[in-house]
Amino acid sequence: MDRRKVIIINGPSGVGKSTVSHIFSREIRRGVHIDVDILRHLVARHRLTHEQVHLAYRNAAALASNFLDAGYTVIVDGVFPKGNDLAAFCRALKNPRASVYVYTLSGKLPVLQQREAMKMGSDSYRQRVSKLHKTMEAERGRLGVTIDTTDLGIMETVARIKSLLARGIGRLTDGFRAENRKTPRINRQGRQGRQE
Repeated sequence: MDRRKVIIINGPSGVGKSTVSHIFSREIRRGVHIDVDILRHLVARHRLTHEQVHLAYRNAAALASNFLDAGYTVIVDGVFPKGNDLAAFCRALKNPRASVYVYTLSGKLPVLQQREAMKMGSDSYRQRVSKLHKTMEAERGRLGVTIDTTDLGIMETVARIKSLLARGIGRLTDGFRAENRKTPRINRQGRQGRQE
């Protein structure tokens, strides 16, 4: 895999993006995994604000830029609910020649809610997961290639992403990067909102 790539693993809570990103980054010779949630939680405030979220995107882009300059392939694991959120990350990325790929993991809502409840130890996150899932479904055409993980294991999901990446599917177009558009344009081989 050539370097100078940023691979964004996007999706709502409970979809498996952190585990997928961790394993995927370890399979790449010079891979690094940046978890946007960790950056968000650096601010010691319980109520999440819009400013904190966008600061985390900018911080993730700054870290990604530093790792790209050192010759690493960067896997960014985060929740980018809207196309404008991906655009904020890309505008903050300081490496104009880096290729950016976007894969949004998804799944059936009841499965995601159950996974999140098991992870968090309570059912209090069901409403939050539902709202996020609904937003991301509405933005599907702007969030890269969607991969339904409902019936996929972690290694199958990693393999699917690697296969798409090898074919150049999911890459943000150079036009988007050059023009700093608010809505990413993504190589889907002619289909909008492609689902894998």
